[in-house]
Amino acid sequence: MPDIKSNVVIIGRPNVGKSTLFNRLTKTRKAIVHFTEGTTRDRLITKIATSNVTYNLVDTPGYIYIPKSSETIASKSQGQIHQGLKSATIILFLLDIQTGLTNEDITIASLLRPMKEKVILVANKSDNSNYEMSKFDFLELGFGTPIAISAYHNIGISNLTNATYALLPKSNSKLINNPTPIKITLSGRPNTGKSMLLNSLINSERSIVSEVPGTTRDSIDTMLVTNNTSLQIVDTAGIRRRGKITKGIEKFSSMRSINNILSSHICILLLDSTEIATNQDMHIADYILSSSRGMIIAINKWDLATEIGISKDEIRKYVRSKFKFANFVPICFLSALKKTGISELIETIQLVYSQWNTTIENNLINDTLLESVYKTPPSTKRTKSLKIYTAEQDGICPPRFTIKVNDPELVHFSYHRHLENDFRRFLGFTHCPIKLNFKPKV
Repeated sequence: MPDIKSNVVIIGRPNVGKSTLFNRLTKTRKAIVHFTEGTTRDRLITKIATSNVTYNLVDTPGYIYIPKSSETIASKSQGQIHQGLKSATIILFLLDIQTGLTNEDITIASLLRPMKEKVILVANKSDNSNYEMSKFDFLELGFGTPIAISAYHNIGISNLTNATYALLPKSNSKLINNPTPIKITLSGRPNTGKSMLLNSLINSERSIVSEVPGTTRDSIDTMLVTNNTSLQIVDTAGIRRRGKITKGIEKFSSMRSINNILSSHICILLLDSTEIATNQDMHIADYILSSSRGMIIAINKWDLATEIGISKDEIRKYVRSKFKFANFVPICFLSALKKTGISELIETIQLVYSQWNTTIENNLINDTLLESVYKTPPSTKRTKSLKIYTAEQDGICPPRFTIKVNDPELVHFSYHRHLENDFRRFLGFTHCPIKLNFKPKV
């Protein structure tokens, strides 16, 4: 997938409506919107494509002055802003028309002055005509007359997009149908190293990394092209036990994490080598598989294995004993901190996706069914015996098969599992979920 050269970056102090504007322009609810200052911590990036322009829209944390020597989460959030500005084609400098000009706005204006030709001044929260004239109060910043909008009420958005498109380079052709990337979701409990793994995969400080649980709030997605494969990797907030989730931002973050699992192709369940296979890990794994997503168990912090005194064989055996319902899921060992095991993880992603997206010839499916039934016939202890006729594949992602029988009610769950295991083993679905559906023969 070719790089998109144009980046439109939204910047402003906290609580001026940057995430609301981001959601409005992307027509999503991707960014968490909350009255709590500092809700957005990482950069959110989404591609926007029309027949004339294609660009990345970037939402940034609220800008506040923090000394460079600081190592807090807030200081790392400010680093995300500077990263965004480095690659900006256009900067949407967002202001609050109801509050008026503040010292923080003046500080941001000083930061942006060397990039003046890229800046579009935007006066947000202009919810009615009474605020319209207040936009001229911002002229002293030296960026011209702002565009008055209300991101929440969808007022003035067309004026803003027209001004933005006028400064963007135009596409030379219609939209190009690029190969669909593999959608990867990094999931797991808080503080297992998901953000650090994302940074290691793309070799960049894309997500904020901190020892404080719950640092990641929004779901952060990034494109990576490797081994001739496009990956769309989503770093999600950690999912805690339901009873531990607090109302507000954490609840929204958990909901986004769950929704990202549902929309992904493959989920990487990250486990901490110092605390492997907790009940919450198993709960998340069960949710992933019940959603029929491809799944990989990744044991992170493996650089501590010698210090802890554990081996790969011991951990494999222990994980298999805990995740009995996921005995086909591949296990990878890595260290996001030391960037080891990354190439193995990427190869495993390609393997799982290729199986999850595979179509099998019908004669091979029926040969497998015949052999499986011949080897282990269904029970005949009941007054009415199960009879199995034919099978066919009727879907992919995950692979789905319909098996014709005399009466679906006669298929015991243990025999269902037997057929599923044989299909997985003999048809090459060794590392991905499959679904069997039993229907009466007409």
